Amino acid sequence: MASLSAAEGNSAMAHQEIVEAEKLPGPKVYKLLVSSRYPVTNVEPSMYLGAISELLAGTIVFSFIITWFHDCVTGTNKLWDNPIHNMVGYNNPCAFWDQPPALYFAFLAFCPMVYLAIRYAHLDSLRAKLELEKTKSMYVILAINWLYAASQCIVMGIFVVTPMVSMAEDPKPEDVEKMHYHMRVHSAFFLQ
Repeated sequence: MASLSAAEGNSAMAHQEIVEAEKLPGPKVYKLLVSSRYPVTNVEPSMYLGAISELLAGTIVFSFIITWFHDCVTGTNKLWDNPIHNMVGYNNPCAFWDQPPALYFAFLAFCPMVYLAIRYAHLDSLRAKLELEKTKSMYVILAINWLYAASQCIVMGIFVVTPMVSMAEDPKPEDVEKMHYHMRVHSAFFLQ
């Protein structure tokens, strides 16, 4: 088995066609998956942000469907009788995945979003280093990118601290305070 020297390897890569991931057909998640099959691919870091948005939208839709189906099968009403709706008077997307069984699906669906956020931060930081070479702007972009990546990791806390559901018809004041505390911590994980 023959191995290539570094110069021969660079020469071989120079002769390969560079695939523009943005020009591939389909949604950004699909483009990123397909582009990984090619040996030389040009991927814009912003594609990772688009893929995160697509995954988040899909997670919201599928969590709604799972919760709706669960309500139909079990006769419960988690879509409209949940801690978020009861406290603020309306549902936000979290209400669809805050309780099982959608909670289990959403947790797994968020994992690739965290990976894509870290990948975005890494690639955009490399882009900033190449284009801005040790300027104040480069350091600001690096800080923002890594804060964003850390934020995406912290958002997973919404699956650890979920809103509390009162089992009592008329909860005690200390139970209400606990429910409010859980809602504040849950919201902080999501909004941070």
